Amino acid sequence: MKTIKRIVCPANSRKLAVRCIARRKWNAQKGTKQWIRPVSARDGGDVSENERQYDDGSDPKVLDIIDIPLIEPRPIYHQTKNWLLDPEYYWEKVGSFSPLKLSALANPPKSLWIDAHSTYHGHYDKTLLTRIMGCQGPCV
Repeated sequence: MKTIKRIVCPANSRKLAVRCIARRKWNAQKGTKQWIRPVSARDGGDVSENERQYDDGSDPKVLDIIDIPLIEPRPIYHQTKNWLLDPEYYWEKVGSFSPLKLSALANPPKSLWIDAHSTYHGHYDKTLLTRIMGCQGPCV
C-alpha cells in the first residue's frame, strides 16, 4: 500500500552516476518538517532517473514541492530517514517553495562548535581529539 509524502526539494545533486534528491517533508498547515530520503530496493538505495521523474518525464527542480509515493520506512544504520519509494508511480509536482521562506526548512544547531578551544592563530580553531581519537591529553 503506497503512502504519499509531500516534500520540498532543497537540492538535486549528482553522486557518482546517480542523483541525490535532498528532501524535506512539509506540512504547510502544521508547519511540520522532517527529513525524508526516498530510496530504491537496489543495493545502495540509488534512485534511477525513471524513479524520480514527473509524468511528463522532467526531473524535480530545487524548491519544487513534490508528492512522492512511498511504500514503507527502510532505515539502515545512520540513515534513519530512508523510505522505500514506489517505482510504479510518478512523482507529482504540486507547487514551488518560495526562496524567501527557506529559513523555515532549517534545523539550526545549538552550536557550530563542539569544543570551544582556541590557539594563538584564532578563536575556535582547535579541536581536542580526546573524544574522537581517544588521545591522552590534547591532540593537535
